[in-house]
Amino acid sequence: MEGALRELSGYAEGKTVLCVENAPFNKIVTEVLDTLFLKEEVFLTWDIAKTYRQDGSQIVEVENFFLKHLDRVRECHLHDRTDKGSHEILGRGKIDFIHYLNLLGDWNIDYTIEVRPRERALTCLRIIEGFRDKIK
Repeated sequence: MEGALRELSGYAEGKTVLCVENAPFNKIVTEVLDTLFLKEEVFLTWDIAKTYRQDGSQIVEVENFFLKHLDRVRECHLHDRTDKGSHEILGRGKIDFIHYLNLLGDWNIDYTIEVRPRERALTCLRIIEGFRDKIK
């Protein structure tokens, strides 16, 4: 994995931002990324919902890894997680998006709303707009 990411980083250099998404992360992945962060232009995509299990419990190790490397996050995927599944409208599940938007607000991050059909993305955008007074 480390060799493949180094090679991809070389191809991406000056052309695109190479991001690795937490889908899923385990100890091996985080150790490789910690090593690559020292030398390579490899960044992170934080899919907030994938920081949680289906039952709504948080995967603390994944969140801690992202908190440690907020300077490496270049993209964030926004969708909620319910007992029925993932890719749900924000605010209908178990995730506190205001918390995460406050954590990420000072960084230059692109956000992607991941819901279907696309009309639900407009609903999510309105929900995010309603967060404005709660986000620092």
